[in-house]
Parts: sequence; structure tokens; C-alpha cells
Amino acid sequence: MGVPIFAALTLTYIYHATLNLPDLPYSHDLRRAGSEEFRKTARSLSTAIYDLIGDLPGEHRIAVNEFRYHQVLGTLVYLDIYAEKHNHEVHQRLHEAVENGKIGNFTLSNEGFVFRVVRGSFHLILLSKHEVYRDFC
Repeated sequence: MGVPIFAALTLTYIYHATLNLPDLPYSHDLRRAGSEEFRKTARSLSTAIYDLIGDLPGEHRIAVNEFRYHQVLGTLVYLDIYAEKHNHEVHQRLHEAVENGKIGNFTLSNEGFVFRVVRGSFHLILLSKHEVYRDFC
């Protein structure tokens, strides 16, 4: 059975990550969170990350917060991964994807890669199987 839309979920860990997507062309539409380009790209990236970590124990939700242009690095994406429990595999798998230069259909660069773990209690509203309404965090 699928996750119901608008279900509430409490998760206790959040992973903050910054990824460098050097081949992703940056545009003003990509910068605007409400634009179709933002939503489409965020959905594709969320799915790629979920495919990478979805088999790990527990619930995981991905929220793409923003895309920003860096004049030296290119397009950066700032995202959060919410989880019920801490698992070192999340960092390991993301790090391996960065080192391999690929996640889903996205090319990655190791320049600008950041990963942090925050422990706390987060109440989320689920919009779909992989995405969350991040304003409730």
C-alpha cells in the first residue's frame, strides 16, 4: 500500500547535503521554487536519491530546498534527507555517488560536496512517496 498524500510523519534525523551538478544548466526558473523547471528537476533528483538509499531500513524523505549558481563550481543543489534513525550508509552512499560522478541521470562533482547530520524531532507533511512539504520542518 502506498503512502497516503498529506500523511503526517515524525522523523528524528535530518541530513543536510549540498551537491554540485556541473552539467545542469542554471536558469532563473530553476532558482524559483514554484516554477515548473524547479519542480521537475527537484522531483527527478529526489527520485534518484531515493533510489540510492530507499533500500536502507526505515523511512526516508527528500526535500530539495534550492538550486543556486556558483561562479566557480556551477549549479549547486541544497537538500535535506529526513530519516527515522541515523544510518551511516546514507552518507556513504551519497559520498560514493559523488566520487563516481553520477546519481540517476545527474552528473556530480566532488567540489562543493557538503554533508551534515542533525538530530532532532521533525514533523513533516508528506506530499508523495519521496517528497515532503519542507515549510513544516
